[in-house]
Amino acid sequence: MVFRRINDTTINCIITEEDLNEHGIHLDDLFERKKEAVEFIRGVLAEASRTENFNIQSEYTSMKIAVLPDHTISLTISEDPAQSKMIRDAKGLIGQDDPKEAGNGTEEVMQMPESFLYLFPSMDRVIRCARSVLTATEADTALYRTPAGEYFLTVDRNAASGSGFDQMVLGINEFGRLLATEPARIAGLIEHSGCIIPERAALQLLAL
Repeated sequence: MVFRRINDTTINCIITEEDLNEHGIHLDDLFERKKEAVEFIRGVLAEASRTENFNIQSEYTSMKIAVLPDHTISLTISEDPAQSKMIRDAKGLIGQDDPKEAGNGTEEVMQMPESFLYLFPSMDRVIRCARSVLTATEADTALYRTPAGEYFLTVDRNAASGSGFDQMVLGINEFGRLLATEPARIAGLIEHSGCIIPERAALQLLAL
């Protein structure tokens, strides 16, 4: 794990897959808020408090977890009241109803990106993914063909995506490779690709 102080009120911690494996934690354990995963995150908070001399007892302390494209976990801890309110009000966040339930006054918030772009080596792999993982999704999906003859599938969360969206996007990794979650980078990657199915791609692929 690597801690980095961003400013006087915010620090960031990068947690690698090796860090998770060392503690027997998987990504889906975090999404399901399993006891072992919660205890691991609390341990990271304690380490951040010790190494960075950071106060995690403040009522304005908030925590945001994001999964990066390489499956690295980015943990951002902030004491800024404005940032804390922004995190609480953001859509699609998973957290405790009572921030103090964690026992340290820190608001535990788990945030997944809203958009994902996956690279597939063949159309067959995309179809297999649709049949195995995307069968029940209501997410917005679109399919593109790259100049190299590979395929991009974009998956966007929407109001109808449901609670299984985060688990679903993890499952796609068994068939394709996650390349981007930032909308600007996704737009750049697909800019020179040909759009094959502009919307409801997953549902149309199921019919093939």
